[in-house]
Amino acid sequence: MIGLRHIGITVCDLKKMKLFYEGLGFSGPEPTLEKGEYIDNFYKMKGVEVVTLKMNDASKTGVLLELLQYQTHPSDSSSTKSRSVVLPGISHFALTVEGIDDLYQQLSSKGIEFNCKPQLSPDGKAKVAFCLDPEHNLIELVQVM
Repeated sequence: MIGLRHIGITVCDLKKMKLFYEGLGFSGPEPTLEKGEYIDNFYKMKGVEVVTLKMNDASKTGVLLELLQYQTHPSDSSSTKSRSVVLPGISHFALTVEGIDDLYQQLSSKGIEFNCKPQLSPDGKAKVAFCLDPEHNLIELVQVM
């Protein structure tokens, strides 16, 4: 393996999710509609149309956050409810941040839900908080001390 390329998140409201992740420092071009045999083959489905937004992180590590909003093959919107981290599958992803206490205040004031306030890890090497994005994906925010 050379490295992690991207994290893909299927979303219901691309505009709302784009604004949220821009607030965390991600940026990218305008969304793109992807369709055709190439995309159908990836998903083993026919007639897939998906709007994708590939966002770069602020530190320019090369890892992308890919937001995907399907125009076809709708899913049950109730799936955006919070899920337990103990269920099999991807439970969360982590972002390295600066000024975690200020970020916590800023996001909390916008109605973003946190599991708790930022806490110092037992080894004292990081301050950590978990929050939910607008569609209830769990994000770990880590400030290295």
